[in-house]
Amino acid sequence: MENKTIQKMQWIRIVLFFIACALSAYSVITNKVEIALLSSVTLFFAFINLKKKTTGKEVKVIFNRYELTSDQLVLSMALFFYAIVSGVAAAFLSPQTSNGTISLILWVIAIGLLFATGIVFDKIHPISWNKHVKSLDATARRNFYLEVGAVTAITLLAFVLRVAYLDRYPPSMHGDEGEIGMEALRFLGIGEPISPMGIGWGPLPNLYFLWEAGFIAVFGRNLIGLRLVSALFGTACIPLVYLIGKRSWGKVAGFTGAWLIAVSSLNIQYSRLAINNIHTLFFMLLFIWLFLQSNFDDPSKTKEETTTIDAGWSDNQKFRITPYIAMGVTGAMAQYMYIGSRLIPIVAFFIILYQLFRKRINLVQISVMLISALLVFAPLGLDYLRNPDQFISRLSTVSILNPANIQNNYGLDATLSNSLLKILVSQFEKNLGFFLQSGDAGSFYFQSIPAFDLITAVLFWLGLGVILAKPKRLPELTIIIWFFIGIILAGVITNDSPNSTRLLILTAVSYLCGGAFIQRTWDSVNNFYKQIPNIHISLAAILAPAFIAILTAVMIINFNYYFVVYANSGVNILPITIAKEIAQDSPNNHVFLFGDGDLYTHHGTINYLIGEEKAIDITSLEDLPELKKDGKGIIVLATYSNFDQLSQIQSQYPDGKATDEYQNGKLVYKKFQIPALP
Repeated sequence: MENKTIQKMQWIRIVLFFIACALSAYSVITNKVEIALLSSVTLFFAFINLKKKTTGKEVKVIFNRYELTSDQLVLSMALFFYAIVSGVAAAFLSPQTSNGTISLILWVIAIGLLFATGIVFDKIHPISWNKHVKSLDATARRNFYLEVGAVTAITLLAFVLRVAYLDRYPPSMHGDEGEIGMEALRFLGIGEPISPMGIGWGPLPNLYFLWEAGFIAVFGRNLIGLRLVSALFGTACIPLVYLIGKRSWGKVAGFTGAWLIAVSSLNIQYSRLAINNIHTLFFMLLFIWLFLQSNFDDPSKTKEETTTIDAGWSDNQKFRITPYIAMGVTGAMAQYMYIGSRLIPIVAFFIILYQLFRKRINLVQISVMLISALLVFAPLGLDYLRNPDQFISRLSTVSILNPANIQNNYGLDATLSNSLLKILVSQFEKNLGFFLQSGDAGSFYFQSIPAFDLITAVLFWLGLGVILAKPKRLPELTIIIWFFIGIILAGVITNDSPNSTRLLILTAVSYLCGGAFIQRTWDSVNNFYKQIPNIHISLAAILAPAFIAILTAVMIINFNYYFVVYANSGVNILPITIAKEIAQDSPNNHVFLFGDGDLYTHHGTINYLIGEEKAIDITSLEDLPELKKDGKGIIVLATYSNFDQLSQIQSQYPDGKATDEYQNGKLVYKKFQIPALP
């Protein structure tokens, strides 16, 4: 009893010490004497009445609940303290461009210290993974290697589908990709410098542009360098889907879900674009996996299945904090990507609240998660506080509640008061239809192609029924919250529905539901099959051909969607085609772009691919200068709205040559070439 009292007093002194330090710092900053005196008094009580060390055996375990020794506690607290200091310093320095690099370094150090805190606190030994695998018997070890090999093979297939001919597929290049590329180039000395921790074009956090800049520096100022980041994030989604599916329902669910997302034409498209939507899906999947990994143990799984998942962590699973640090970092890191990442903390709030009510999570874990998230988010959060319009401007622009958006979507006479029910019904139909056979109504894909192939869509809706049948089970509850809150926030309340840039963060639900349906069906059929007497043929051998045929059909359909139908559709190919034409013609000609309001020489695509001053904008043929004796001719590139005017140029320059430029049998632009003077 006496030892406990002494320990309690020591903790009080520690708290008083830190309070005194904070008061002292505040008094100096604010120049308030009374606060300075208060800090001295506080420190006085922190040190007064020190007692001699009691005799007897030293207490080495501080919290029996956490199995912490004194050294562990002191070291983990020190690391956590320095993480807070580094994070706060990073946030404090982030606004100034000149301090951007220092701020970034401190920010990375803070993240590293957070994970170091968890490793020390949880007594994590990474080598235990290897020890655990070696401890398995021959059959279990072989099955483990086969499982890892199969997941790796699916992931490699996904990687190939996302990086092969990255400069040719998609054949178009959206202007936003070019603008992102131009922002990334600012980190490479092209354009005005920017801070890594600030907010730039979009408005998007500059940290994303920094990642792009790193790959452009390695692979060059081209489409491969620009798009490779997305391809890697898209590929990284595949093993996460497998791990979530396996953890929640079983291996069959994991393999099915991983295959469906690996070959999905929608996922492939957004993994091959230099926009940051696919990154939000990756962070959502990573958060869900970390959460289920720490909060869900399926009692129906065998010992072999559960131990292989948990290898590498401490034996005291219930009170570990490292996964919660990782959750906080993951959720905050996602905020530096696309605006859709804001769905992650909303989903996290409800599923963590559910676990809190069930007493499956404690306040220490919640606290370290929140502190970790706040530290990582702090530089961006402070920027939002200084510029609140950057946080809400995009939301108000895309909101269906915006009067202008209501009229654009539902007629000039429509208002929120007289058309609310109609709007809600229509919005739900459009966004739920996205998970049937509707295409993407946004500008980054092709609306004539369904977001999900027929087989995946069927599996999703059947799987959703399986999910709804067990709403209190944690994986099912997570899927329900993720999907239905996401449909409302990312779809129903936004315009231009269904828009896959916003709904992309939900798409993994369809693959997971499909996997859950296949797993539950297999389990039920297999249990029934085992009851049939005198049957020696494996059910897996009977059903495997049908299962493989279904998955193969899914791959063929999606491959045809993306690499044939979409590739030949000619959607949004004008900017990149014009850019290639300018790059080809500008060395020997003065190039003039006779474009329209959507296409000009400073268009993001043109600017990124060929740079500035390779062409000049004109608004009429009268803007053309006279030929000079400089050895260069003149080339005029006209877009559709200017075809009629361009037809008049032949009379002015009879020696010129007019050509129609086609792509995949479609007229894209017209070209008129005036030869150089002799």
